[in-house]
Amino acid sequence: MRKSILFLFFIFALFFSWNFPVDKNYFRCSFPYFNQIFYSQYKFESSFGESEITFPKKKILTLRECVYLAISNNLDLKIEKLNVENSVSNFFKAQSTFEPYLENKFYYKRNVTPSPSVFQGVGSSKTRETYYSSSFVKKFSTGALFNFTFETKKMDTNNIFFLINPAYNTTLSMFITQPLLKGGGFDVNKEGIYIARNNIEESKEKYRDRVEEVILNVVKNYYDILVYQKNVELAKKRVELARKTLNDVKIQVKAGVRPLVDEKKAEAEFYRQEENLIEVENNLKKLKSSFLTILFPFEDVEKYVDYFNLKDEKNDLSFPEYQEAKELALKNRGDLKAISLELKNSKLDLKVKKKNLKPNLDLTLGYFQYGLKGNVPDLSNFPFHINPGTQEALEKNYSGGISDSIGNAFRGKYNGFTVQFDFKIPIGNKYAKAEAVSSEINYHKALYQLKDIRQKINLELRNIFRDIEKDKKKILMAERELEAAKEELRGEELKFKYEISTLRDLIDAQNKYISARLNYFSSRKEFEKNIFTLYRLTSTICDKFNVKFK
Repeated sequence: MRKSILFLFFIFALFFSWNFPVDKNYFRCSFPYFNQIFYSQYKFESSFGESEITFPKKKILTLRECVYLAISNNLDLKIEKLNVENSVSNFFKAQSTFEPYLENKFYYKRNVTPSPSVFQGVGSSKTRETYYSSSFVKKFSTGALFNFTFETKKMDTNNIFFLINPAYNTTLSMFITQPLLKGGGFDVNKEGIYIARNNIEESKEKYRDRVEEVILNVVKNYYDILVYQKNVELAKKRVELARKTLNDVKIQVKAGVRPLVDEKKAEAEFYRQEENLIEVENNLKKLKSSFLTILFPFEDVEKYVDYFNLKDEKNDLSFPEYQEAKELALKNRGDLKAISLELKNSKLDLKVKKKNLKPNLDLTLGYFQYGLKGNVPDLSNFPFHINPGTQEALEKNYSGGISDSIGNAFRGKYNGFTVQFDFKIPIGNKYAKAEAVSSEINYHKALYQLKDIRQKINLELRNIFRDIEKDKKKILMAERELEAAKEELRGEELKFKYEISTLRDLIDAQNKYISARLNYFSSRKEFEKNIFTLYRLTSTICDKFNVKFK
């Protein structure tokens, strides 16, 4: 018997040494409410800080400042950041599967029942029970369930045939149930933790991807506003030119050099340019209003429209060749990493669902120790024959209180063990089969999505490089057109001065020159915008603004 008990304890020790280090390694966690990482998965370095929401009046904002303001205050990013924190919360939730717990039970029971049997010794049986138990339960990453239970019960009865009354029964029991087929193994039981961990990384990548999208949106709006600021500037220039031309024509009409109709034409052109100025200024205000909703969380941003202008500054716009850009995109793209993590989750889920097609086969090992103490009544009046020495033997072995019963149980004098196999074979197993098929479908969907994103990356890079090359040619052509329009305007002004050309020729030359300046400026800004789009496609746009993720 002792060898059997020692062997059983050896099995328990081996099992614990195998499971506990794995749990310590894989399921270690700190309490989230005291863990700052739980609340700040990502931070960025900025001169503004995360709480910056005030608007600097009459401020010339640079592109970098606009990017930092958007990251600090953009509401979409705040929502996306909460998704990261929620995924961390789900990870802690998944870990709770392997947390041990204590289960306690207490009851007091009193029964009075009729007793027609002669062995009760009375007409009615009165029984009082006081019961207490405490169990320590823990699940391990192999799927094993360990249960250690301490229970003690006091029973007091008026039945005269009880040799110990009241009696204190104490039991110590240990059980380990290990699934051998379905429900067994690390992958099956840690699936939730692995998936939750992958979901954290996926949510981080989605957050980073969203940050990059916000930055690119800021850049595009920034350059659109720059173009419209230039448009307003040139529209004012057109108004000034139209006013100067009108004044010159008035002088010439007064001198009798030109007809009165030219004065009316010059006046009409002046009013047309003023109307155009009002229109482009209104369009600029609309763009600024839309831009402010990205930078600030204010409900009423319209009142801040006139408080800022954007600064046109030179940026380092070096960019990689196509092959290098492709390698950067495949390495850094957040959407590609996110779908790769989804594929990883689908593959793990498929593996688990296939294991769940197996039947249930559970092995249970149990070990028990017992203790019994109480009050031994006087057996001289017992209605049956009692062997001599029985009174003394009972008092020697069983006389005592509850503390004696507990001590007796821990000494292990009375013990036992059990080995149990439970085998269950599902007939049909349709649910598990359907789950496996569904997981396989999701796995293949993730595979196709991964291929689709890689194809889109190739296509997007091809297109953006084509656009960049086209922009280079546009800038060169616009520069030449600007030089030609400038020389043409000089010639027309000289001709108009000496009354060689008409008023219409001068006005056309002025408009052509202004349009050429705007076209040249717009083509340069479109080129810069496409460079930043390339940074976004290669997931390097955050590095350009020194936005750090921690």
